[in-house]
Amino acid sequence: MISKNIKQFCKNYTQIENYNEAINDKEKVWDCHHRLELREDYINTREELKLMNLYYDRPPEELIFLTKEKHQALHKIKRKSHTQVKATKYPKYPKKREARLKFWHRRKLE
Repeated sequence: MISKNIKQFCKNYTQIENYNEAINDKEKVWDCHHRLELREDYINTREELKLMNLYYDRPPEELIFLTKEKHQALHKIKRKSHTQVKATKYPKYPKKREARLKFWHRRKLE
């Protein structure tokens, strides 16, 4: 089972990895995950991706279908090191959420 709002993330959503498994699974809920949210070396929040115009209308290569349980577990693991990873890449990276959004907004305007 996949969400009905998938078209806002990708026009060609049938090409997203694990699409066939997601569409044929009648028991589990499958989420569309942005690969740019959680990479090995860098983590972006949903708000940051939206500010950078990298959240909606993405190519299928940037997305993957994961079961809801796997998706939540992945975010839970990566969220712990979120501030540490950003702090190494950007020494002036703020710790509070509101300040982080302002930080990305300023970078976008530069």
